[in-house]
Amino acid sequence: NGSFTGNGVRNANSTALGAQAFEALDRTKRATKARRFLRSLQALCGAPADLRGSVRYARADAGDRVRATAQAVPALARVTLDDVSNDGASRGLPRLAC
Repeated sequence: NGSFTGNGVRNANSTALGAQAFEALDRTKRATKARRFLRSLQALCGAPADLRGSVRYARADAGDRVRATAQAVPALARVTLDDVSNDGASRGLPRLAC
């Protein structure tokens, strides 16, 4: 299903790191599967407003949403940590169009 396991649980943190590694190695199909799993953990428009866009740690455990989301964002953006920079950055957070 594209997920990676850490601490005995398929989770966003391990999967995000795996997705970034696959992206760096041009393993596109595997990176896509990992991103699909991450999106399955993301709170979308049906979630309470303060959770929208965040990523759960695991399906049965919300865990540390801030950490899970921070690790998932580069993977969902299809970049590796090596690619992250502040070029073109702006203040403010994006909002889901709900």
